[in-house]
Amino acid sequence: VHAGKNLYKANVPDISKETTDGEQAEVTFVKIPLYRPILEGEEGMDSYFDQMAERKSESFNFNNRIYLLDGKNYIYYSDEDPEKAHRVIDNAYIPTTHISLRPDGSKIKETESSGEFQQRNILSPKFKVTFVADGAGRIFSLPVGVDGIYSYTSSLDFEFMDDLGMTTAGYIASFENQKEISVVQYGVKLPWADVDGRCPYDVVYDSEGDIKSVEQYPNAIVSISSDGVVTLVNAPPLPENNKYGINKKGELVTHPDRYRKTAGSAGIEIVAPKKITTIKGITSSSDDVGSIITGCTIATVHDGKIFLSGNPDYPNFVFFNSLNPETGYSDPSYFGILDWWSEGVTNTPITSLMPIADTLMVLRKDTVQDGSVTFRSRVDTDKDLTPVVYTGSGGLPGVGCLGASCNFLDDPIFISKFGVEAMGQLSARYERAVEHRSSLIDGLLLNRNLAAASIAEFDGYMWLLVEGEIFLADSRQRYTHSSGVMQYEWFYLNDIGIYDGQSLQAVYADLAGEYAENYKFTRDEIGDDTKYNLVTIEKLRELNYDVNAKIGDAVLLDKNQNILRHNKLGEPTIYFLAYNPNYAVAVKYAEYFGGGKLDPAMLIKTVDHDKLMFGTKGGKLCCFNFDKRDPNDDYKIPNKWYSFNNRIIKCGLVTKMDNCGIPHLVKNTVKKSMVIKMRSFPKSAAKIRVRTNRQPMHEVERIYGGLFDENEFIFSELSCDLAEKYIFRVREKEKKWLEKQLYIISDEYKLPFALHYIAYGYVVSGRYKD
Repeated sequence: VHAGKNLYKANVPDISKETTDGEQAEVTFVKIPLYRPILEGEEGMDSYFDQMAERKSESFNFNNRIYLLDGKNYIYYSDEDPEKAHRVIDNAYIPTTHISLRPDGSKIKETESSGEFQQRNILSPKFKVTFVADGAGRIFSLPVGVDGIYSYTSSLDFEFMDDLGMTTAGYIASFENQKEISVVQYGVKLPWADVDGRCPYDVVYDSEGDIKSVEQYPNAIVSISSDGVVTLVNAPPLPENNKYGINKKGELVTHPDRYRKTAGSAGIEIVAPKKITTIKGITSSSDDVGSIITGCTIATVHDGKIFLSGNPDYPNFVFFNSLNPETGYSDPSYFGILDWWSEGVTNTPITSLMPIADTLMVLRKDTVQDGSVTFRSRVDTDKDLTPVVYTGSGGLPGVGCLGASCNFLDDPIFISKFGVEAMGQLSARYERAVEHRSSLIDGLLLNRNLAAASIAEFDGYMWLLVEGEIFLADSRQRYTHSSGVMQYEWFYLNDIGIYDGQSLQAVYADLAGEYAENYKFTRDEIGDDTKYNLVTIEKLRELNYDVNAKIGDAVLLDKNQNILRHNKLGEPTIYFLAYNPNYAVAVKYAEYFGGGKLDPAMLIKTVDHDKLMFGTKGGKLCCFNFDKRDPNDDYKIPNKWYSFNNRIIKCGLVTKMDNCGIPHLVKNTVKKSMVIKMRSFPKSAAKIRVRTNRQPMHEVERIYGGLFDENEFIFSELSCDLAEKYIFRVREKEKKWLEKQLYIISDEYKLPFALHYIAYGYVVSGRYKD
C-alpha cells in the first residue's frame, strides 16, 4: 500500500474465520523501508533512500515481483526480501554493448559477430564489452571510454615459503577502486598489479590463520586511462591455452585442462561506467538520464514487455524494456536508449496505455492536429541492437482520454470529458470508431471531476469511482442505443468511504403508554448530585432498577446527555437518556452507527482477482466483503451482513414517470389492485412512495416480510409466517393522474429488499383539463 510518503505491507487476517456477528477483521500495517546500498565514502549514512512521492502511483506485477512508479522512484518489492523495497536502478541490468572485439593492434581477422550487440541502458551508466584474446595483445580499448581515471599501487604484504623451501616476498591481490569497473580473464577477476608491474597472489588461510595455499594470478591491471584504454601485465593466452580458473569455493586454482576454452571464445570481459549525458531524439543534455524512466507515472504490461509513459518532461513519449539475453527473459531493469517512440506530431500528453489483444492502444488528451488514439503493433527486425519495434497505425481522431481506462471484457473503455467512451473495433484490419457508453448516466457524470476517476473490473462489473461515488456498468445487461451503439445498464452507489467521528445511534424506544410513564424519571427522582445531570448506576439501583452493569460504567455523551444500560424492558439492550432539565426517557441504543464526516474513496483496485479494495482521501484502506454467502442456505447473504461499515444502507428503485401510453387521458388507480413481488429474505422491509402530476411524493405503505426467528425476535415486527412471503398488496389509490411514479425505498438497518415486479390496474376517467 502506497499512502502519503510511505510504503506499507498489509497483514490481512482470514476474515472467513470470524465468529462474532459484525466483527471487524483487524488489519495491521508494517512500514516497508525503501533501501539503497551504501556507496564508497558514505559510511555512517542511512541506507534508506528518499520517501515516496505524495501522488497516485502505478504498479504492476512482473517476474513474481511488484514494481511501483510514482514519478520520483522506480522500485520493486518481492517475498525474496520482505523487509524492504529496492530501487530498480541499484540492480539495473548491465548490457553487453560490444562483443568479440580485438586487442589493440591485433592481427586476428574480424568475424561477422564482432561489433555492436546491445543498447546502453538508460537506468545504468555501466556497460560490458568482451574481447577475443589473441595471445599477444595486452591493451584493450573500450569503445565509449570510462568515467574517471583508475589506478592503484599495492605494497609488500606477506612472505611465504615456496615449493623449493625458499622464502619469497609477495603481494596480496588488490581489487580497490574496482566497485565501478572490473576486468575478467576467462572467469577470473583480475586484481591490480604491484609496484613493479607484477601479478599479485591469491592467499588462502586455514582456520588457525596460517597460510594454506598461495596462487599467483595469471594477469593483473597496470592502468586504465580516462579514454577507456585498459593495459594488463601480460597478454591473455588463447582460449585453448588457458589453465586458470575459480573453483566452487571461490579460490584461484591452476589446472592445465579443466579451464581451457574453445577457440574464438571471449577471453576478456570488461565492465565499466560511462555516464550517459544525451540520448538522441529525447534529450540533448541531462545530469540524470535515469529520471526519464523514474519520472514516468503510467505503466502497462503488453507483449511480455513493460511500457511506460507519463513523464511530464517527455509527455508524449513511450518507453519499453528489452530482453536480457543471459536469461532469455524480459528485464524490467533494462530500458535501451533506442527502445522508445514519440506519439503524434505535438507534445500532447499521453494519459493511458491499454493492451488490446496483439495491439497497444495509446491514448492522449484532446489534440487538434493529430489523433488522440493510436494503435501500436509489434514488428520483429532480426537485428541484435533493436530486435523489436512497435509501429503505429495512424491516429484516430476523437475525444481525448482524461486518464482512467480499462479493457472491460474486450470492450476498451476510457474516460473523456463527455463520460465513458469505448473503441468500436478490436482488429487493426477493420475501421475503428469511438463509441459513447454512458448515455444513461451522463447527467450525473458530467457534474463530476472525471479527471480524478478510477476504474476497476470485478465480478462482471466495471466499477467507476469518482470521489466517493461508484457507477457500475453491468456486462450482462447490454442493449443497443437509438444511435446504434452498444450501451450498459448502470447502477449507482454513493457515500462510499469511511465516516470520521461516527457514533452509535440512540433512538427512542417504541413503548406502550403505561411503560413510557413507568420508565420516565422526574427531576426529583434523578437528583442534583452531578453537574452533568448524569443518571448514575448507583441512583438507578436505589430506584430498584435491574441494571446489568458495573458501578461507574456510564457512557458520557456530552454535558447534558448520558446513556446507561438497562435490561428490564425485555429488549436486548435498553438505555436511559438523562434529559436536561426535567426527566429521563427510555431510548434504545441502536447497533448501527451514524453521523460523522465522510472521508470519500478516491482509488479502487482489484487485488488477486477476488478482492475489491478502495483507498480514501484520508489514507484509509477498505475491502468490500464478497465472501458472506451462506453455503447452507442456497448461498444467500444473511441479513446480518446488510450494512456498510455498520451503517444503514439507504437504497431505492424508482420507476419512470409513467403515462401508460395515453398522456392526454386522466387515470384512477383501481382500488386494491397494486401488488408487488419481492425477493424472499429472512427479514425484509421497504417503503412504498408515490408521486403524480397532482401530488408530491408521499408514503402509502411499509411492507415487511420475514419468517419467525426465535434468535431475532422483535415485538414490533412480530411475524407468524412459517412460509416465505414475497407478494404484497399495496394500498395505493391515487385518482385523476396523468403520470405516476413509484419509489421503493429502504432506509432501515439490515432490512434489504429486492424487487421483481410491480402491477396495478387503472381506469380512464376522462380527458385532461387545466
